Amino acid sequence: MKNMENITDTIKHTLDNSNLLRALLILIMQDKNVWDHEARIFIREGMALGYEKEFCENAINNILRNAYVNLNPPVFYFKENAIKLLLTGFRIMKEDLRVHPKKMKFLELIAAANNIVRFEDTNNLKMSSDMAVLFNGRPVEKGNEQTEY
Repeated sequence: MKNMENITDTIKHTLDNSNLLRALLILIMQDKNVWDHEARIFIREGMALGYEKEFCENAINNILRNAYVNLNPPVFYFKENAIKLLLTGFRIMKEDLRVHPKKMKFLELIAAANNIVRFEDTNNLKMSSDMAVLFNGRPVEKGNEQTEY
């Protein structure tokens, strides 16, 4: 029976890794652009999860043309994977010139789907519904207007 539990956990971790990579692709494509820093982070994260560099490069280079990606926010088996995704998403967004509202919304959907209301990362940054504390006065686009936090 213990062996079956190990197999089940292995499957759950594999699915979580796949969902984490898929969600990063969805986040990146929200503003209809793939920026250099996004590609670097995606490839680094994908390789850390055990994916081949060529697979990651192909996925990021073709994401804007891929009509078959499931765009629903993933629900993770292990909450720490959802938190890892959110932190990686914040890193990507902090390097963007503007915080895109669709990217912000997607991270909020991930948090909601995984019952994450609040957490602290290693820099003691807190996530709240508007996530303003993460961006230290960076402009956040809302429709055609911009709001300073």
